[in-house]
Amino acid sequence: MAFDVEKRERLGTAAAAFFLGAVAIAGQVVLLREVLGLVGGSELAFGLTLAVWLVAAGVGSLVFGGTGWKSPVPLIAVFVLSPAAYLLALYLIWGGRSWLGVAPGEIISVGRALPSLLAALAPLPFLAGAGFVFVAGATSDTARRAYAGEALGSAVGGIALSFLLGTILGPLATGVAIAALGAAGTVALALTHKKAKAMGYAATTVLTLAAILVAAFIPYIKSALWYDRAFPGYDVLGDARSAYGAVVAVDRSGQHSLFQNGLLVATYPDTQRSEESVHFVMLQHPAPRRVALVGGGLSGSLDEIGKYDTVEKITYVELDSTLPVFAAEHFGYNPLADPKVEFANTDARRWAKRAATVREKYDVIILAAPDPATAAVNRFYTAEFFGDVRGLLADGGVIGFATGSAQNYYTAEETDYLRSVYTTLGKVFDETAAVPINRIVFLASDGVELETDAGFFDIALAERGIVNEYYRGARIYADTTEPASVVAEEVFGETAAPGGIEEPGDAKDTATIRTITSVPGVIGTIITPDRRADLRELLAEPGALNRDFNPTSYYFATTLWAAKADGWEKDLLIIACGLRLWHLVVGAAILTGFWLLVKKRTPDWTRRAAVMAVTVQGAAEISLEILIILGFQSVFGSSYLEVALVVAAFMAGLAGGSWYYGARAAKKPLDDRQNIVNILGFTAVLAIGLTPVFYLVGKWGVLLPDMLIHVLFLTLAGSAGLAGGLQFPAAVRLLEGTGRPDAAGLLYGVDLLGSAVGAVAVSVLIIPLFGFARTGLLLAAVLGAAIVVMSSTLPVKRDDSG
Repeated sequence: MAFDVEKRERLGTAAAAFFLGAVAIAGQVVLLREVLGLVGGSELAFGLTLAVWLVAAGVGSLVFGGTGWKSPVPLIAVFVLSPAAYLLALYLIWGGRSWLGVAPGEIISVGRALPSLLAALAPLPFLAGAGFVFVAGATSDTARRAYAGEALGSAVGGIALSFLLGTILGPLATGVAIAALGAAGTVALALTHKKAKAMGYAATTVLTLAAILVAAFIPYIKSALWYDRAFPGYDVLGDARSAYGAVVAVDRSGQHSLFQNGLLVATYPDTQRSEESVHFVMLQHPAPRRVALVGGGLSGSLDEIGKYDTVEKITYVELDSTLPVFAAEHFGYNPLADPKVEFANTDARRWAKRAATVREKYDVIILAAPDPATAAVNRFYTAEFFGDVRGLLADGGVIGFATGSAQNYYTAEETDYLRSVYTTLGKVFDETAAVPINRIVFLASDGVELETDAGFFDIALAERGIVNEYYRGARIYADTTEPASVVAEEVFGETAAPGGIEEPGDAKDTATIRTITSVPGVIGTIITPDRRADLRELLAEPGALNRDFNPTSYYFATTLWAAKADGWEKDLLIIACGLRLWHLVVGAAILTGFWLLVKKRTPDWTRRAAVMAVTVQGAAEISLEILIILGFQSVFGSSYLEVALVVAAFMAGLAGGSWYYGARAAKKPLDDRQNIVNILGFTAVLAIGLTPVFYLVGKWGVLLPDMLIHVLFLTLAGSAGLAGGLQFPAAVRLLEGTGRPDAAGLLYGVDLLGSAVGAVAVSVLIIPLFGFARTGLLLAAVLGAAIVVMSSTLPVKRDDSG
């Protein structure tokens, strides 16, 4: 009977661990996405906010790790408090901008938002970290079941989120799901633990009622806590969910804006931005027939392209098909209404590769992507992408895009960024040029002389009869039938020419020029000789080459973003820019040597080495997870839903590794120290091998089925998780053997703290600075140092043959 009771309690605790993991992953994925909307979507913010989550969870584990509580009652309290902590986090995040006095879409530094981030994110992961300790102590079972159960719950929860989050579950509905999962956990404890029966059923009732209330009032809560807090001063026209995030349409004084995941995607009408994106590129070609527009279709760029009579086909490339449909519904503007527009609903990178296989050719390709302040957007500014686009250009074809900002004085951050983009463009194309408008318009072609003089644009606009609202050329009012260019050159000379011609009355039928009146245009006042000369001088010095797996433009754009936000992030990034890979490798070697020198004076050396190994493994695992997510993003263009799926695969690996090691240890003695060394070595090999895999998939993956590539990335994520899952029970057994009864809580805490350091270092500094390949080498070097330290605890093998 005692055996049955113990077995029942183990099953109940394992179920509770499963639901705890599901609660944690649901809260983590959704809240991190909401935070990205608060602080601008940069991976800098992603790394820091993920670090906040991991540190809070680690602190929760460490704080309660030494309490020795064996009752399931504290775990029930964790389930009850988790939904409240989640909803409080949403409230603080949605109201963060209004409390800080920052408008939607305005740049905000992470440092400025950090108090809000800490208040919002810390409570839920703190509860999750404490919950792990309570799960591990709820029965006499080993910690491996708690670790495996929580990881399995996170895996299943991640899979569910990946399929539901983009289509059914919004942030508030996820809160309902968290309450329901908590209720399931409390039921499991109430059914299997006598001490938890009364409190467990009471908690289940409370959580069930809370879930019903939140579900019933989601529309009201959404309006009062989301719309009013996140978009103050705007009229919300509607919201929707797509596979790539939450979309919200708002209106202010007749100008419509579209936000996705809190980030400004488009504004309509945005005449100035559309005109500068289109005309300075289109005018480089004498008669463009086939045009491709990558992004930018929601702001009016398609209308600007449509002004050219020679255009026969416009291929509009947009990853999220929800956006044009949503714009048509709420903006009163349908970007797909023109029969000349062919909608390519795919990632631009994959579009370029597939178009090349069927030999599509374009006269003009316009890239209307945002600046590469995120790794996802940086993919459209790399040498590899420019190379793909080059293959799509017809003879005399031109590619162009507007980025950065044209100023009378360029900051060091702006200079580094612009040089990087221009140098990368010049690496691929024979001819490159830059035009200083409100932004910098970069142009590239092979064998075509590119024009940047204001007079050229004036004459070209006049010849084609194009009249712009903002970027107007000098206008000539003349009674003549002579070509506009002839009149312009006669009146203004070569340096000042018209951007349009208007003939009063019926005078256009008269061949004799009777009167000429000129009106200065905007273009000539913006594209001045001095500004062109300053820009040429700035770009004459080469910059860093931007590649898929060495994203230097992303680093410079992130530094520029931090500088505009006026936060401490800029100083951190600038200091880091002076680092070289060998600095970090030498530092790791010196630290390893120091550890080995103090070994003889450290009585609990094995324990310390094991703690160090778990910390390094935690940092390496989160680093590999981030590398895999970014690698997937580089191939498919988005990882919005796949983040949850990759995390699920990672957590499944953790669960499987932990269960397998515990099961093996129960059957026969295992050398835990040697196994920890072996696991560190396996992780190092994985770190080195990721980049070659990414490169091959990026180059040839378009020829493979998408499902096969998904399976490959999920396998890589599962392998990274497997290493951590194998190591954790080995380290717990090793520490328990040295007399540490709180080994599970201690190691879980340092694992999370190591992960926090790895998340910040890799996403904020190491990948942008060193690229994917050298990041993998650095991880292998750090893991190698841990192998040396851990190997020093192994017994010396003696040769007794003599």
